[in-house]
Amino acid sequence: MTRMASTSKSKELKSIAEEASFQLACSMEFTRWMVSLSKAIQLDLEHEDGRNIQGLADLSQYIAEVHLGDVERACKAIDLSLNQSGGDQ
Repeated sequence: MTRMASTSKSKELKSIAEEASFQLACSMEFTRWMVSLSKAIQLDLEHEDGRNIQGLADLSQYIAEVHLGDVERACKAIDLSLNQSGGDQ
């Protein structure tokens, strides 16, 4: 492999790693949101007799479904990028 090709491949792999790191950061933020929603549901049960549980549960399900779709797309894109750059060899 020539030096130019090696540098180009290194840049590609760096870009893929940066995207993977970004996706992990997004997943960490999502996890924080889910922890907050869980705490809100617990507090609603304790202090509001569960009056807001349905709305909180619906919100939780919505953001979980959206996030799952985002993660699935990101994983496929990262896998495709790795395969195209020869990262699976």
